[in-house]
Amino acid sequence: MTGRQRTFDKDATLVTIMCVFWRNGYAGTSMADLTDATGLTKPSLYLAYGNKEDMFKASLGNYLQLQSEAIGSALEAPGKTVTHRIIEFLRASARAATQSDRPLGCFVLAASCEAHSDALPSGTKQLIDNINSKALDMLVAFFKAQAGDPTDRARSRAEYVLILQSGVMQMALRGLNYASLERAIDHAMEGKSFD
Repeated sequence: MTGRQRTFDKDATLVTIMCVFWRNGYAGTSMADLTDATGLTKPSLYLAYGNKEDMFKASLGNYLQLQSEAIGSALEAPGKTVTHRIIEFLRASARAATQSDRPLGCFVLAASCEAHSDALPSGTKQLIDNINSKALDMLVAFFKAQAGDPTDRARSRAEYVLILQSGVMQMALRGLNYASLERAIDHAMEGKSFD
């Protein structure tokens, strides 16, 4: 007689894995941490997601998907000024960084800090660099298309927005709530126009 194979929700389990990596970092997460958090055995995790690096990469992909749903639409608000859309982008980032059901801050920002150590495998470092490059490219394209900026000006504006976004995410990690972050965003953008 064979035992019944255990089934689980792969998407929900990946969110759990993501949160463990987000809180602990790649180097600070052991397979025991992942089995404890998910309630699954190592063989089940390996079979479903691959090795630890594969799980970390899948977690980053899952985070990006969640973030693009939460933040990306702010830039696509038809009929709104470019400045309004950037403010909403930053506010959406603040909301995402302060959700009560997830770790505070930004998983990609935390991974980016860890990427500059020897803790991450080179393939994962490259993935994080690519994620950061795509974020910059996305905002450069936004400013070129929506504000008619030449490439150099669009890049400068995109870097400015990413610096603000990183600060928002870092301050969320340090415990600032959404209302405080929103006030800081409004102050940073006071008198600023991208139009």
